[in-house]
Amino acid sequence: DGGGFQIQDAAFSNVVSSNYIGTDATGTYAVPNGTIAGLPLANGRGITIYDSADNVVELNLVSGNLFAGIVLGGFDGNLTVSGNTIRSNYVGTDATGLLPIPNGIPNVPDIGFGIAMAAVPTSVVTGNTIGGPSPFDGNVVGFNTTAGIAGDGPGVSGNTITHNFIGVGPTGTPMPNGTLGVLLRNYANCNRI
Repeated sequence: DGGGFQIQDAAFSNVVSSNYIGTDATGTYAVPNGTIAGLPLANGRGITIYDSADNVVELNLVSGNLFAGIVLGGFDGNLTVSGNTIRSNYVGTDATGLLPIPNGIPNVPDIGFGIAMAAVPTSVVTGNTIGGPSPFDGNVVGFNTTAGIAGDGPGVSGNTITHNFIGVGPTGTPMPNGTLGVLLRNYANCNRI
């Protein structure tokens, strides 16, 4: 298996809504994307938006994937990922939003992000929104093996991360991610959190 769902090559104005990606149909245990003969693959992402704009990812359960939950951009190439909205998803939890089904593999660094924006080395990931203006737009991002939300690279710029529940549930229930709540690194700049 590779990734779960991919929007790529200048696809625009699509909506990915109300799916279980990386879990069984009940949302209670992991059915990981990203394995061949039991070995994890780097493309084991739940949802990837790659060189595309103005798409919406909402109301999904994205958990149990071996590389990451939701990725905007990529780790190679000259890509532009802009104007996308990631809202009202459960990322790293079960269908109730309370129990763990983490993305990632424990103790393996640099994989297992809940939501990642990656612009390495020459991509541009800009003008995207993770969450939204209302608390109802917020993603619940917990139990992932590394950071809950990450931005990596100088092209990660001008994005908004707002009204999310990162490491806690909507009622304040602790659901910590493995390292940090939010990680910005490698010259990611001018993002609003």
